[in-house]
Amino acid sequence: MKKLTALLCFVSVLGLAYSQTMYTRLSEHFEDETSLIRIRIDEPLQQNSEGGYGYKLKTAIPFTSFSIGWQAASNNYPANIYTVVYKVHKPGLGWSQWKTDDGYTRPGETATGAYFTDLLFGIDEWLHDSVEFYVHPPEGETIAEIQMVLMDISHDIRVDADNHAVASGAKSCPEFPEIIPRSEWCGSYDACHNPTYTVTYRTPTHTVVHHGASPDSYTDGYAIVRSYWNYHVNTNGWSDIGYNYLFDKYGNFFQGRHNPNLPNQDVHAAHAGYANTYSIGLNFLGNSDAVNTAPTEPQIQKCCEFLAWWYDYKGFDPLSSASILNQAGTEWITLPRICGHKDVNPGGTTCPGNALYALLSSLRTQTAQIITDCTTPSDAEPPTTAITTDRQWYNTVFQAAFSDADNAGGTGVKYSFYQIMDYNGTEWRANASKGFFNDNFSTAIHPDWTNNSGTWTINSGHLKQSNETSTNTNLYASLSQQSGNIYLYHWQQKISGSGSDRRSGMHFFCSDPAGTGRGNSYMVYLRADANTVQIYKYLDNSYAATGAWYITETFVIDPDIWYDVKVILNTNTGVISVYVDDTLAASATDASPLTSGNAISLRTGGCQTEYDDVKVYTSRGNSVTVIPANAANADIRYESPSHTQESGRIRSLLVDNADNWSESVSKNVFVDWDMPATELSATEPWYTDDFQVNINDLDNLSGIEKGFYSISDFDGTRWGSNPERGFVSNGFDQTIGTEWTQQTGSWSVQSGALTQTDEALSNTNLWTYIRHDLSNRYLYEFDMRIDGSNVNKRVGFHFFSDNPSLPNRGNGYFVWFRLQSQDLEFYKVTNDVFSLEKYYDISIAAGQWYHISIVYDRITGETYVYMNYTLVGEYKDPEPYATGNYISFRSGNAQLSVQNLRVYRSRTAIVDVNMGTSADDIRYQNTAPDLYAASLYSVVMDSAKNISEHEQQSMKVDWTAPSAVGNLCDGSAADIDLTQNLTQLSANWSASTDVNSGITAYYYAIGTSPGGTQLVNWTANGTNNSFLKSGLNLLPETIYYISVKALNGAGLYSDVSVSDGVKAVVVPVCPDDISVCADEAPFALNGASPSGGSYSGTAVAGGVFNPAVAGPGMHTINYLLESQSCSFTITVNALPEMGCPDNIYILNTAAPLSLTGALPAGGVYYYDGTAITTFDPVALGIGTYEITYQYQVPGTGCLGTCNFFIYVYSETIVNCPDDFGVCIDAPTFVLEGATPPDGVYTVNGESISEFSPEYWGVGQHTVTYTYNDINCNYVITVNNLPVVSCPADITLSQDDDPLVLHGGVPEGGNYYNYITGTIDTFDPESFEPGEYDIIYNYTDEVTHCTNTCLFNITVTQGVFTPGISNSEIHLYPNPSQGEFILEIGDMSGDGQLIIWSINGSVVYDSGIIVCDRNQQIKLSLDVASGLYFVKLINGGRCFVEKLVINR
Repeated sequence: MKKLTALLCFVSVLGLAYSQTMYTRLSEHFEDETSLIRIRIDEPLQQNSEGGYGYKLKTAIPFTSFSIGWQAASNNYPANIYTVVYKVHKPGLGWSQWKTDDGYTRPGETATGAYFTDLLFGIDEWLHDSVEFYVHPPEGETIAEIQMVLMDISHDIRVDADNHAVASGAKSCPEFPEIIPRSEWCGSYDACHNPTYTVTYRTPTHTVVHHGASPDSYTDGYAIVRSYWNYHVNTNGWSDIGYNYLFDKYGNFFQGRHNPNLPNQDVHAAHAGYANTYSIGLNFLGNSDAVNTAPTEPQIQKCCEFLAWWYDYKGFDPLSSASILNQAGTEWITLPRICGHKDVNPGGTTCPGNALYALLSSLRTQTAQIITDCTTPSDAEPPTTAITTDRQWYNTVFQAAFSDADNAGGTGVKYSFYQIMDYNGTEWRANASKGFFNDNFSTAIHPDWTNNSGTWTINSGHLKQSNETSTNTNLYASLSQQSGNIYLYHWQQKISGSGSDRRSGMHFFCSDPAGTGRGNSYMVYLRADANTVQIYKYLDNSYAATGAWYITETFVIDPDIWYDVKVILNTNTGVISVYVDDTLAASATDASPLTSGNAISLRTGGCQTEYDDVKVYTSRGNSVTVIPANAANADIRYESPSHTQESGRIRSLLVDNADNWSESVSKNVFVDWDMPATELSATEPWYTDDFQVNINDLDNLSGIEKGFYSISDFDGTRWGSNPERGFVSNGFDQTIGTEWTQQTGSWSVQSGALTQTDEALSNTNLWTYIRHDLSNRYLYEFDMRIDGSNVNKRVGFHFFSDNPSLPNRGNGYFVWFRLQSQDLEFYKVTNDVFSLEKYYDISIAAGQWYHISIVYDRITGETYVYMNYTLVGEYKDPEPYATGNYISFRSGNAQLSVQNLRVYRSRTAIVDVNMGTSADDIRYQNTAPDLYAASLYSVVMDSAKNISEHEQQSMKVDWTAPSAVGNLCDGSAADIDLTQNLTQLSANWSASTDVNSGITAYYYAIGTSPGGTQLVNWTANGTNNSFLKSGLNLLPETIYYISVKALNGAGLYSDVSVSDGVKAVVVPVCPDDISVCADEAPFALNGASPSGGSYSGTAVAGGVFNPAVAGPGMHTINYLLESQSCSFTITVNALPEMGCPDNIYILNTAAPLSLTGALPAGGVYYYDGTAITTFDPVALGIGTYEITYQYQVPGTGCLGTCNFFIYVYSETIVNCPDDFGVCIDAPTFVLEGATPPDGVYTVNGESISEFSPEYWGVGQHTVTYTYNDINCNYVITVNNLPVVSCPADITLSQDDDPLVLHGGVPEGGNYYNYITGTIDTFDPESFEPGEYDIIYNYTDEVTHCTNTCLFNITVTQGVFTPGISNSEIHLYPNPSQGEFILEIGDMSGDGQLIIWSINGSVVYDSGIIVCDRNQQIKLSLDVASGLYFVKLINGGRCFVEKLVINR
């Protein structure tokens, strides 16, 4: 780069014309009467011989400040490598002198995406109208585009701006200077007054001094600060002004960045890159190397006042140095705590200019002098301290934060100490190798101690040395102590015994604890008899050696009194302070402090001493890093023994500048570094539909906090996941995949890994989409390797990004693995500008694979990063992004290799998995039976943030049924339609196919309807393509349909294929002829073989023959089995015509009577069931006797009977018959039975010989019988008939179920049909269409009178009666509007076509028609919309099809 003088010489002779320039407005911000625009200059770029690109132009708007930007051919150079020379024009004053500046920001650091200078000014803070400038790139670089930012805040400028006075000389004590808050300089900018972002508090160790451009002359420093804010926010896209504090030439002290806790805490700013985390930025307004804007005395004085307060408050020596991460983030460097910008960015900037940089030494000494001159005011109040950690459970390094405060008006915290202890299952100890020590001496002397001399025991929970004769007892323990730290040694002790020079204390910083003086060491002695406190320095075991010393201070030390002793050793300053019961008892300064020590030692002389609670603390800042690990160098070396017992304890203790001590505060934490486990129970071999997976998560200590799952599927070529379901998976073992976009970089798949090979690029970008709003937490998991020859190699991963094509992916997060500095860095990106939020030291090597896990919680903002399942860093964003649907891999000047990327979502113990469409978790099926279609991965995190390895469950998936079998034929070869073998059926078919899970079996069934299983239920047939089923009992004239389906490996069945049917044909055999008597009851016909046919003939109905209806004679009975029939004869034999003699009257003294006269002769007479031939009145006595005569016709066996009565009487005794009852409908009958015969019967005085029930009517009627003036009486009761009612007439279809007859009243009677006789169930299928009378008979159980009623059952033609087949007719169109075609299949001969409505009404009857094979009949129905049944009857067969009419 040419020197500045050469550049200025060049521009002075450049002859560019002054003109109005064409430009494009890129962005703008207007608020009240202020303006800020960013433009691109559209004139052709010209490069002069010196390599500068420049314009002389009248600006688009008048401006109070401006900046210059450019796009270079590459972004490989730091911004400061570019040099810009410029001058500005102010109307009425002319042009300014030439000025020079460096590039300030580079692409990616601001929202502009270009290189830019910092904000530049003109002659004063008022309006200018023109500018001339030239940008000089580094050698070999070219500039492709020029931009400008022009700002006008002239309406906000105050001529009479307030100037705050500057104190003269050092203050009495460092105080925070009077500050100009933001509310006074923000002007009209509402976003400045009311920032909405959340600040990040830091614990800085350095103050970085900057200078910034300002006008050559100004009166309003407020306007200059406001211009910076406007530029940083509305051009750079930053959240706020970049500096923490600013100083103008008048000594005004401005608050910079928003800070709710000003001044006690510091916020993260934007002034020095990676060094922002460890520093605050102070800006001197004005170019320090320009005469008109060089630092002023008021500026310097106010800055020193602030620095004095800040360093005193922080407890840092302003003259000291400390380590800080450089601006590039590449290395830690040791710098003075008060340093310049170029110190943290060596070679990257000249800021704060030569003049101000030369003054930094003076700033340091002036600051230190102010602190030294401070006189401490009275302060008796102790400071306070508190400890916070992010959580209770830990498994790796974490931060403990401390809130230290002194009282208002107090002297401020002088030292902050902390101690870390761990619990070994028995007692709390501390790791001496870390500079901590803890022993409460509760039980026994711990093995950490070595008894070199003296009598040491545990007495009542205290350590006691009881040997009073020894002058130098020694019980020592190892303890690492190093220079650079400040140590606090804290214990309690009590001196006793009978000696006269009783003393005891502690050696610390010992180099040889077994030596008499402990090698090189310090010792504090309390002397009870001398009432003094002593501080010793031993060298080579002697306090008298050269360089050794001791001091003695008077302090009352009483024997037998417990004293609390605290000793502070500042290894940096050599100051040793001894506090007894929190009172400063002695102090000394070692001009040559010891640099290391390896032990502490308890020492007594001439006394007994008890010790307790020996503790060693070290100094700290506002936070400390705590290391829990099963390692010797860990802070917490033990895991928690249980879920309720902590294993780590952090203790804090403070002292202020007035020597007030705080209370000791502690914070306990749990430790669990055992990895949890997860178990999957998804064991099904195949999945065909949505399912659930039960996941068993296990942890033995801290407990499960969150589980994660991911689902991937295989499309036949590669494994992937559905990003719409919140999953991403890519092994990168074949191709990158079309779902990824290669924004920048050279990305390819090499050796089974995604690889980016362009090391020249600082920001490569490969991104893809993933839906990020389905769960609260997401886990990103991949294997990563860094390679390449560049020193500053780094790789990273963006997540929750919302604009992946931008350089920093819009808004979102990314983690950066930096090889050179061995750092893990957490970034938040806002408006495409990133900010480093947190970083961790890690161990990472080039050429080595690492398994990376990143967990992000979009609700809490927590991010956890794991390397090889070890937590290596965490960050919590107080304002987390809840949306952002992209992830991106990024590398900088490195080769990056990635494998096995998988994105998980959080879950519960039960996971619902859906499948079947492109929107589901599983989008693909198995491509072959022996492959897998999907995998479910599970990972679990416990409360200590241990993360498990993933558990995988591979799954076979098939939701598609196999294809239906083809060419299904009845029979063993070609298709058959008939079979005469009624015991077996067979079929064969073509094989089914299933590419997903294969065919595992075929199943067949046999039914009497298509697809039916009435004969043979579904039966496994292996993988055979045919079967023969024997042992059947086929019904003749029945069509049997073979159904076959295929089963695949996933358990899915194909559609059922059905054969066209095979009819079983058989000639029926009728029973032998039958002979019955005419009085035989109706009986069911049977005996025809096979059964199942129908009987017809005289007196046959419903398969029942009624002899009474048929009458005597021979009757032919037909048996029809489908189309086949046979016949037989039923002979009905007449009953004999019977005739009995008249009733006989005989005296009781008469001789026996031979029984004769009954016809036909040859029968048998019976009395009381006994056959008799004579009747003996003497033996039987007076009475009435009924005689039965039976005659059986020879040959037919038909039996006839008749009855008559024999009345035995005495001539001297008149007897009447018993009372009896008759029914009102009984016929007139002869009165008889009274003896002796030939008397007279009278009723109501009327002489009668016959009794008419109808005549005499209902009631009791006394009959008087008179014989020879002697009479007797009996009663004839005439009973009315019962009142009987029948149910209403009924209409049934032949298709209806059988009807149990009921509804006759009173109940208890019987139903009778003239055809079937007595009937209790009416089966309409057994009756032809027609009307049938049903008689209901009811007999009164008391009077035995019977009455009847009659109702009618109408049977209509059934649609499905007889058996239905639809294989031979076809209707189309169907549905139709009334016109349709009936296509007839394989049939011929006479037929009949009938169409019924759904309610059984016939709407069409063709009568007899002639059917031809493949005939088409066009029909038109004028009927209402609805469902109809079309029935074609042909040759004893019925074919039925449904028809829908839709008008």
